[in-house]
Amino acid sequence: MMSIAEQTSWEELKAVLNVGDEVSGVILKHEAFGVFVDIGCGFDGLIEIIAFRDEGIMTPDIFPAVGAQVKTKVLGFRESNNQIWLSIKPSQWSSSPGGASARPQDAE
Repeated sequence: MMSIAEQTSWEELKAVLNVGDEVSGVILKHEAFGVFVDIGCGFDGLIEIIAFRDEGIMTPDIFPAVGAQVKTKVLGFRESNNQIWLSIKPSQWSSSPGGASARPQDAE
């Protein structure tokens, strides 16, 4: 796992954090569409509801608890609100960085 705590700006963070990188974090809060994760860099990480499972239905009532530690994989970056897209979906762990399952960077 990498340490990203020293990065102070969005641009610095993107220079060291890449699609496919593994990062650990703590669940901050639940929303109907997913959970927000603190990965220790000062910018929000988001695991959308579709990024939890490969099969079956994921619902907000079975999200990891607030305060729970999670191991995630970076899917991309949303420029419009400086947000990091994350996944804990099992199939993401067998994919190579930038592979077919990686989400393209959003240039909004």
